Amino acid sequence: CGLHLLTIGRGAPASVLMPLRLRGAVDHLDADALRMNPADVGAVISAHSGQSVDAATAAELTERLDGWVVGAVIVGMSRPRREGATAEDLFYAAVTGMDGYYTSEVLNPLPPDVRDFLLRTSCADELSAELCDRLTDRTDSHRVLAGLVEQGLPIKRKGGRDATFRYDRPFASYLDAHFRHEDL
Repeated sequence: CGLHLLTIGRGAPASVLMPLRLRGAVDHLDADALRMNPADVGAVISAHSGQSVDAATAAELTERLDGWVVGAVIVGMSRPRREGATAEDLFYAAVTGMDGYYTSEVLNPLPPDVRDFLLRTSCADELSAELCDRLTDRTDSHRVLAGLVEQGLPIKRKGGRDATFRYDRPFASYLDAHFRHEDL
C-alpha cells in the first residue's frame, strides 16, 4: 500500500519490525541521528532563553551535553539572565534541572536491581560485560547492558558481540555526583 514507518528513539525499534526494516518499509532515527551539532545546540538554547549563544560556547556545550536535545532545552530554560555567560556558567545553571530529569525520567522508573547496577558501574569510563560482572557481582551484565541500550537509556554501544559501552557524558556525571557516596 506504500506505507512507510519512521521510528525515532534512543533505543532500537521493536524486534517485530525487523522484517519491515529489512524490506525498507521502516526507517529508524537512533541516538546518533538525534545528536545535535553546535549550531543546533545554540539555536535551541537561544530559543528557550531569548539570548544568543556564541559559536564557541555552543561548541563547548555540545561536547559537554554529548549533543543531548533535552539537555540543551534545560540549559536554555536555566540560562543565567546576563550576557556573556560562559559555557561553564550555562551548564552549571542547568545541573539541577538535568538532575531532576535523570531522577524522574530515567532512574525512578527502573527496577531497584538495575539502579544498583548503574550505581556500581558509574565509576568506569568504558564498560565491558566482564568488568560490570566484577563490579556488581553479577553474571548477566551483557544482558543488562544490552537491555539498557534497548530501553533507550543514555548509554552508547561500541562494537558487536564483545561490545563495550559508555554512559553519555551528562548521565555519567549525574551518576558520579549522586551515587559516589551511596552506602553499598
